[in-house]
Amino acid sequence: MYVILTPERLPRVDELVKSCPMDGTWAVLIEPWKKIRTSAQNRTFHGYCHIIAKEIGEDIEYVKDKLKLAVFGVQERELNGNILRELRSSASLDTKEMAKLIEATEMLAANLNITLPFPLQGRDFR
Repeated sequence: MYVILTPERLPRVDELVKSCPMDGTWAVLIEPWKKIRTSAQNRTFHGYCHIIAKEIGEDIEYVKDKLKLAVFGVQERELNGNILRELRSSASLDTKEMAKLIEATEMLAANLNITLPFPLQGRDFR
């Protein structure tokens, strides 16, 4: 992956394409840049889910799946003529989407009268 942050870096894309060996077929994908979720966001979400799961007597995966379903619904994709319905992985979320998921997690905890700690970088909730 090569991220173009400024117009001055555009010529580098041409260099990269020209450097590909022509003994094979290549695909070049250009799409808008989305900043992936941060490790702090990931720790916060998983830590909050751990706390909620412990308080309600459920498995952490159950809590995470219920939240992802509520916030993002399911994605459908076709495989060998069959339609598969899947939940989004939190690893695929960008920073804005992850913030939305954390906000929903905080709202769930508040509705269940569960107090969550303020997220601190590097904190382990387990």
